Amino acid sequence: HRDLHSFPTRRSSDLSLGAVLMRLGKLAQAISELEKAIALNPGDVAAQTNLALACEETGANRKAVAAFEKLEAASSGSSAIPSYVLAAYARSLAATGQETAAVAKMKAAIAESPQNPELHDALGTLDAQLRSWPSAVKEFQDAIRLNPQFAGAHLHLGVALLMQQDAREAIPELMQASQMAPDNVVAITELGKAYVANNEDDKAIAEFQRAIKLNSASNESRYQLALALQRSGRVADAVPLLRKVVAAEPKDSDAVASLGLALLLTQNAKD
Repeated sequence: HRDLHSFPTRRSSDLSLGAVLMRLGKLAQAISELEKAIALNPGDVAAQTNLALACEETGANRKAVAAFEKLEAASSGSSAIPSYVLAAYARSLAATGQETAAVAKMKAAIAESPQNPELHDALGTLDAQLRSWPSAVKEFQDAIRLNPQFAGAHLHLGVALLMQQDAREAIPELMQASQMAPDNVVAITELGKAYVANNEDDKAIAEFQRAIKLNSASNESRYQLALALQRSGRVADAVPLLRKVVAAEPKDSDAVASLGLALLLTQNAKD
């Protein structure tokens, strides 16, 4: 601060202070200092990079996109921008509803770092948001090829395969994900869903019960368990679960309808 205030026109001081503040996690202050640096020198690529990254990290994605666009213009295109910066650019584009542009930027990031499994997983996630399931599957498979211990990629691949109605292929991926991350309630719940899709309700029930044991607040796991119990003829066991689901989410029309049906089947029509 002393250096900056003694020499207010020194661009390096602004950038240094902004970078230090970023490393300290003081992003709002960092953004302010980086904006000062850019005001002094609009062509300062390093300051523009840090500003864009700081905005993306704080969730100010529209501001981040504008900063990334200026950075791209100052850098003469995406080819001169590091892959981690392009990935952040893609995330900001996706967060502002520009998924197609986000895919293009993530592909540019992969072109810079083709052996980075996290970038392939991120591109697969963007493809999934666009419901481009075959493309998503390929990217998740590439991520796993590059890092077979990448639990998140196994989870994402399993979900993508399930969305393609390929439960049989999804099950081993989701089993792998749940084994690698045994406390991941999402992975366990998705494995249960895959068992349901493969007509293995007993296995599904066991997985949903395991998920609820790990996180008793998981309404999704509770709802899926109730549905599996209903399909297995254990309607009376499903009723208290559905009551909790509806109490937590009274506007969930599917849950309300499921509870109503369960009550009718257990001859509690008045309820």
